[in-house]
Amino acid sequence: MNNVNNKKRRFKKRWWTDELTVKWNQVCLAERQYLHCTKINSNTYLRQIYVSKRKEFDKLVQQSKRQYWHSCQEELVNLNKNDPRQFWRKIGNIGIGNERQSKIPNEVLRSDGSVTNNMDDVLQKWKDSFHGLLNSNPDNNKNYGVKKLIVKNDIVCNDLDAYISFDEVYKVAMAAKNGKSPGVDCIQAELCKNYSYFNFN
Repeated sequence: MNNVNNKKRRFKKRWWTDELTVKWNQVCLAERQYLHCTKINSNTYLRQIYVSKRKEFDKLVQQSKRQYWHSCQEELVNLNKNDPRQFWRKIGNIGIGNERQSKIPNEVLRSDGSVTNNMDDVLQKWKDSFHGLLNSNPDNNKNYGVKKLIVKNDIVCNDLDAYISFDEVYKVAMAAKNGKSPGVDCIQAELCKNYSYFNFN
């Protein structure tokens, strides 16, 4: 069988194997024989062969995927223990495919000042830190935001504090797109463009 048709598939899918290529070619051949058969008796038999080949191929695909993902998981676990830099590179390649340029330390600072890279301690430290941030008790911290808020009234911005002219409003209204949903005031953009109907006295 010619394997040229499966060249792209093998490169795109890392779990693809040569055995899958052979099975896929068998499925394609069985399908062609079934579709081009004109005899009724042979057609039923060829359809059974085609369905059987397709089931074998699907089963082998699922098995190959499971083996591939299991090997990836094992590789990540081993890299996490032996080489944290390579571990984070692999994690980066899963999402965006770019390798990390700097090392991400897999360690935390304990309360006594010592540094640990034990995975259980790291995860517990992260959990404690983020749990306190995301699940703060509002009853105990009612005035927390008010106490930390610093209001600066002496900020001067002439562009924002200047008088809004009619020409400025006119330019914005003319630049608005037609057919869009109105805001909370329920005024359509088309109505704003017909400013001649309004009395600006």
